[in-house]
Amino acid sequence: MVLSKERKRLLLVIALIGIAVILIGAGTYAYFSATVTTGEINFTAGTIDLSVNDSSTWNSVAYNTTFNDLKPCQKRWVNVTVKNNGTNPMYAWLSVCNISNGGGLHPQSEFGEDPADTINMIEDVIQFDLYENTTQIIPDSYGYVINHTSLSPQNWSTKSIGCKYIALNLTNPAQYLIWQPGEVHAVNMSYMLACNTTNWAQGDNMTFRITLFALQSEGWENSPGGVVDISQVGIEQITIVP
Repeated sequence: MVLSKERKRLLLVIALIGIAVILIGAGTYAYFSATVTTGEINFTAGTIDLSVNDSSTWNSVAYNTTFNDLKPCQKRWVNVTVKNNGTNPMYAWLSVCNISNGGGLHPQSEFGEDPADTINMIEDVIQFDLYENTTQIIPDSYGYVINHTSLSPQNWSTKSIGCKYIALNLTNPAQYLIWQPGEVHAVNMSYMLACNTTNWAQGDNMTFRITLFALQSEGWENSPGGVVDISQVGIEQITIVP
């Protein structure tokens, strides 16, 4: 079969179009360009860490964990040093929780007020005060107890610290003091059996745990709300009132 000139010309045009499409698809067009790639970028998370009396565990060596034979108006102290061991500045809180009680000894002198030895809520009459360095956060005069319960026969105070977090660095109701890396703070707290405690409490006992909580002080400007809000990490801060 002999092709005419027109057919040869048409086939040539089709072939050229096909080659052009292939070249375009293969990205053969050239443009001036330049590329610069950075070196390896490293991200390292900072640390929030603290110690009590130079120990990562708050154990019985740090202080006397047993307050025996307390009497009304008698005060016992827990004095420790807390250090920011992390690489980042932080805020700090303290909590007294895991509270339990028992009847303990039941002397004859207790029978008149508690014959069945069932009134044992001495956490309602153990008064608490707290100092951070030289700052008095909760003085005795505020009338806070470890924990208030409506079942207590004493019922002398409704202000308690039980299982709520106390800011150790609150300079005023709206501003926190930042603990820088390496800073050491004295945390001193007292426990006093209230002076008006009567015979129902004789021989009773209680246990509790003290927890220190540290939280980053940077980055809150990018958090929901844009301000420090410890409820975002699941804890409740107590508002101290005189």
